[in-house]
Amino acid sequence: MNSNTYYSLIQFLTTLLLPVHLNKEQQAAIKQKSRYFVVIDEQLYKKNKSNPNRSLKVIKQDEIDDPQMFEDVRNYVKTCDKCQRHDKNRRVEPLHPIKIGQSFDRVGMDIVGPLPQTKDGNKYIVVATEYLTKWPEARAIPDAKATSIVSFFYEHIICRHGCPKETLTDRGTYFVNDMLNSLCDKFGVKHRLSTAYHPQTNGLVERFNRTLCETLAKFANENKNDWNLYVSTALFAYRTRKHNTTRHEPFYLMYGRKTILPIEFKVATSAMLNIGNDEQEDLLN
Repeated sequence: MNSNTYYSLIQFLTTLLLPVHLNKEQQAAIKQKSRYFVVIDEQLYKKNKSNPNRSLKVIKQDEIDDPQMFEDVRNYVKTCDKCQRHDKNRRVEPLHPIKIGQSFDRVGMDIVGPLPQTKDGNKYIVVATEYLTKWPEARAIPDAKATSIVSFFYEHIICRHGCPKETLTDRGTYFVNDMLNSLCDKFGVKHRLSTAYHPQTNGLVERFNRTLCETLAKFANENKNDWNLYVSTALFAYRTRKHNTTRHEPFYLMYGRKTILPIEFKVATSAMLNIGNDEQEDLLN
């Protein structure tokens, strides 16, 4: 990206005015390209600060010829206190492909906790991840009893996405019980269990568990007793972030379109410009 394009994007995103020195074709290109960028603190970039690799990768891919900006983003992420305390360098595990037909053919499910008890009495999170799109679902729950698991599986999976062909869990008593088996039998869901000697079989869910807990730790107060308030926020962030395996956002793979992020109501993008004023009012209300 040359400096002319760079500053044209900043001008358009901050003023909604296209540079007059550009011809109509160039103006259209700037308008189209703007959907992939936002201006924050007079810097042009997109991606959140919690993952420097993703932030820097986006800047590299779009060939922004500004070494200082690249270094600024790197230093900002490296010196973010919460990012350093909660983001951990992980060893990359080898991938073992699993054949999946379509979305929600297979759902992995797991329990996170016990966590610090919240003001609402929640101590656990029941988590499910869909294997094709990597779409996650989660709910804060007060206990790890079968009733809580069955309620989550019925309301968050079956009622929202339809009946999966199979669900994969570990051998904990909260999953191996008559209530969940009865629900699976009723709706034709095959309940598969990870082997006792290889519990990492459900690795997709376990990796999401780590990401979820790290995200909640950044949002929660010092007493860690309000983390349940941010489960939906953490889910939204994960669903709209490009996944390393699929190279797409789970939201895009699920719905076939890019999501409109909250920041795009404040920083105009082509996605928002294509929405009429009445539609924008409906979304805001």
